[in-house]
Amino acid sequence: MQIGCGQIVKTIKGNRYIYFWWYESTNGRSVQKYAYVGREDDPEAREKARRMTLDYYVRARESLNATIRALRGRS
Repeated sequence: MQIGCGQIVKTIKGNRYIYFWWYESTNGRSVQKYAYVGREDDPEAREKARRMTLDYYVRARESLNATIRALRGRS
């Protein structure tokens, strides 16, 4: 399992675009995925990318906490 996400700016035909990336487990392998967010010069796109990053880490923390609780219950 690989935990992580982030934002990347790609330049396409002279325009800069924000993409959000994260890892997903597919057939037992960690695969990096991308989602288009918007133009880099768009404040709403930058805010959306920030929220996507925060949401990802909140869900990852909740999942990790559940795993820790389950493992502690097995002791």
